[in-house]
Amino acid sequence: MGAMSSPRLIDPIDVTLPHLPPELDGVRIAHLTDMHITRLRSRYTAVASRLACMRLDLVFLTGDYMTYRYDHAISVDLLGRLCREVRPRHGIYGVFGNHDTTPLRQVLRELPVHWLDNQAVQLDGLPMEIFGMGAGHGLNPDAMALACMATNRQAEQEAQVDVDNPKGKRGGGGGVRVMLCHWPTYLPVASDMGMDLMFSGHTHGGQIRLPNGYAPRTSTDLPGKLASGVLRHRETLCLVSRGVGETALPVRLWCNPHVPVYTLHRGPMRGTPTDSVTNVQPW
Repeated sequence: MGAMSSPRLIDPIDVTLPHLPPELDGVRIAHLTDMHITRLRSRYTAVASRLACMRLDLVFLTGDYMTYRYDHAISVDLLGRLCREVRPRHGIYGVFGNHDTTPLRQVLRELPVHWLDNQAVQLDGLPMEIFGMGAGHGLNPDAMALACMATNRQAEQEAQVDVDNPKGKRGGGGGVRVMLCHWPTYLPVASDMGMDLMFSGHTHGGQIRLPNGYAPRTSTDLPGKLASGVLRHRETLCLVSRGVGETALPVRLWCNPHVPVYTLHRGPMRGTPTDSVTNVQPW
């Protein structure tokens, strides 16, 4: 993935879960994050047109649709175009990031997107629950609130053990639990909350990498080797996109823009369960 190579914006990726319900086998999810819209770029219009030609079941948005306050109008215009052209069968779900101002959030709530701010929804017609972890502009999620959510979630899971799932194994009959969160650093929290999958961005994959793939800066407490890819913590996978746009400088080196399109399948989960965070499929 060289600095001067032509970026492959749409990246098809298979994700396997051992307890995936049959209804979710083959479900296709496009993940858009960190667009950092500052002007009309061919990259953004290409994303909309290419996704519009695909059979998609869901689209997940995980924040940072703008960079600066004066990018407000163009961000709304381009996201509106995306919503008009890309029509997944089961809808578009999203959360906001640290660059998304309060005025932008208010206007974007008028789009046909299910915005989740520390809320969970059960999909109609699919055995999937989607939880959106939110935060205020410029602020990360509150750690105390997240700890309470994790405790409540664990209590709910323990109370819902049934005869088809006597040992309380995840995915025994309740479908797949999905977390949308701008910050991948909250993967352990998502794991404590019993999530199967987490979709995140924020790191830009480093945006600038060394030739060996190492990212010197990730804007998180995650080390460079965890800047993007499929991360695993215990029984939860976190899918971290490199994102579409840039901040600071409009430059990417050995780190092309990225719109993953995931297809879910039943099968063994990549990696092994550990108490640390590991990158089981770097990109």
